[in-house]
Amino acid sequence: MQPDRDSSIPTSAPSVPAGRLSMLAKGLSVLMTFQPGDFELSLSEISRRAKLAKPTTHRLVTELLGWGMLERGSSGLRLGQRLYVLGSRAPRQRLLREAAMPYLHRVGSATRTKVCLSVLEHHDAVHLDQVTLYQSGGCRYPDDHVITAAAYRALLAYRPSRPAPRTRSWSQPSIPTQDRSRTGTHDPELTRIRTRGYSVVRDHSGGALSVAVPLLDPGDQALAAIAVGAPAEHCRPQDVLPHLLTATTALSRKLDAMREFR
Repeated sequence: MQPDRDSSIPTSAPSVPAGRLSMLAKGLSVLMTFQPGDFELSLSEISRRAKLAKPTTHRLVTELLGWGMLERGSSGLRLGQRLYVLGSRAPRQRLLREAAMPYLHRVGSATRTKVCLSVLEHHDAVHLDQVTLYQSGGCRYPDDHVITAAAYRALLAYRPSRPAPRTRSWSQPSIPTQDRSRTGTHDPELTRIRTRGYSVVRDHSGGALSVAVPLLDPGDQALAAIAVGAPAEHCRPQDVLPHLLTATTALSRKLDAMREFR
């Protein structure tokens, strides 16, 4: 069950002069300017992020609007529904979500926390799915950035060794500031995560806590991570870890039997 080796898909145009990019690459660079948290972007912002001239950006945006890959919003442009439909057809992600859903529900039912299934996308942890079953007694689930941070650390600790990602000048992953300069695989914190098999992130300002366990293939590379999050008093690592470890172990065995993950 080997993961795609080239999982570092660029989030912007390749580092070559804009004039040498193909029209396809320029169109993709327009789409890739949208990052987590971006609902709408202006044409000028897209042009700046993609490092393309405004007339070129305008032509590309017009074509992408015609294809339904972009839509006009009240204050700018947003990703289109057809792009979402196309993404939902990606077989590995769809099969992973379908296979994981019963285990996410079991973890949520046992721990009464918010549960997320996440994958590593370049230098972001992206949630493929999540389960929120319980929210009682005044308990509020944490913001996604806490769970994203825990999943990101767990995934990064188990990815193939490669140089630390370059810092983007216009966007950052949703992880605590102290993590952004320590993303190399030789980071002591990542070594500790590999030793113990899970990551823990505490949001001291909001009182939230998240624990994430990677879903590993036979080569000990992370396919995904299952992370839980809740206020710290409702999410003690010693309480949620047995359920996370049981779920990731069972799900890993299930994926081993599927030819799409071999």
